[in-house]
Amino acid sequence: MKKKKIVPMIILLAVVAVLLICYFLLKNYNREQEKKEEAAAENDVVISFAEDDIKNLSFLISDKRVSFTRNEDGWVYDDDAQFPVDDDQMKVLTDALAEVTANRTLTDVEDLSSYGLDEPEDVIQVTDQEDKVTEITVGDTNESTGDCYISLNEDSRTVYTVTGDLSTVFSGSLMNYAKGDDYPTITGGSIERITLTGGENPFTLEKSEDSTSGWILTDGSGKQIDVGSSYVSTLQSAAAGLDYANYYEYNCTDFSKYGLDQPYAVLTVDYTETAADEEADENGETDTEEVSRQMVLRIGNENEEGNRYVSIEGSTQVHGISVDSLNELLQPSDENMEDLSVSNVPVSAIDKLTVVYKNTTHDYEIKEETAKGSDESAEESSETAYYRDGEKIDSLSFSSFYNKAIGMTAQKTTQGNPSGTAEMKLLFQKSDGSEINVEYYSYDTNFYLALRQDGKKYLVNKMNVREMFNAYEAIETESE
Repeated sequence: MKKKKIVPMIILLAVVAVLLICYFLLKNYNREQEKKEEAAAENDVVISFAEDDIKNLSFLISDKRVSFTRNEDGWVYDDDAQFPVDDDQMKVLTDALAEVTANRTLTDVEDLSSYGLDEPEDVIQVTDQEDKVTEITVGDTNESTGDCYISLNEDSRTVYTVTGDLSTVFSGSLMNYAKGDDYPTITGGSIERITLTGGENPFTLEKSEDSTSGWILTDGSGKQIDVGSSYVSTLQSAAAGLDYANYYEYNCTDFSKYGLDQPYAVLTVDYTETAADEEADENGETDTEEVSRQMVLRIGNENEEGNRYVSIEGSTQVHGISVDSLNELLQPSDENMEDLSVSNVPVSAIDKLTVVYKNTTHDYEIKEETAKGSDESAEESSETAYYRDGEKIDSLSFSSFYNKAIGMTAQKTTQGNPSGTAEMKLLFQKSDGSEINVEYYSYDTNFYLALRQDGKKYLVNKMNVREMFNAYEAIETESE
């Protein structure tokens, strides 16, 4: 009897065990299916537009709705057919709508304010070629993930988080979508003259054969300064490196509201540009030539953005350039302005150098001579030869002295006067017929005074002058 009761009990337990196993297997299966469905939902493409499918884009700029329509010739601003729409900038917008994938999908949303969708950052409307309108409401950006919250069309109970911030892409002022001229492309080395009129520090920087560096700066008072090459490079780079920071108007008819009718300052840059001939030669090749150009930049009022309004002469466009960039020209530093090279005359530019040292005068000439090869078949070559009072001398010794003489750089200028007799006099007779005359006087324990023929007086480190004297004495010793 007991045995008959035990058997059904065992069968019942076995059935229960099988049912439990089936239950857990089914539960795990459903859980896996839910995970797969959730993962699929998280990777859903919620917005997808081919560029050619988009007919119209409408969005908010400063709470005002703007609308752009694309036709066969490109994009048109619906409120102004003459507005020069920048097709490249519009492509940035269409590219942002090419494929937008949801990282998360939130359903049954009741409180839109939690996602910034009750007062959205933007409401973007996309009209396709079949006139179907898709509305994208853009809310807050998640500070942790950088994703932004969006909802689509009239479904306000479904919120998606998508990578990137669409409100940032569809942003800026209206002029961000206008095509404008760039600041002229100018290389610093091509600049031959810079003139700044107006402002607090007007000046003209121009090339001059009378300057050691080849450049003279004339300030607002008419004073001329022999400026150093590094200072010239600074001003050239400042003029060539300007760049527009903003774009304010494409067809200005009233420049007075920007202070450009009577500019604060006017920057004129004369430069050269390499241009190709319009006609090709018989081989299909074109020659190039250097063409003179001039850029005149009117500089107006300063605005709250830290820019000054500017306009190129002859243009109706108004742009902005940062005050900091303009100040490199409007308020240039006086540091390293003056050229402190005493006699920077390259050896290729002189015919003769006369040196007076310790009451002895010698003339040095530099000549280009033809050197014949070691045998009849060898090609001829040219060499630079150095002569002292008509006698050929060692080139290395002379080059050592000459490099020290032309490389002499003062530490500062002085109003002091020399005393006694000059210890060395150098007279450079240049190939163009001009001369540079420099006399060196002992000044104090630290400096020699270098006096030039143009009246400029420099204080030069005594050690450097002594090294030049020693190099010259080496020539004298070898020539005895």
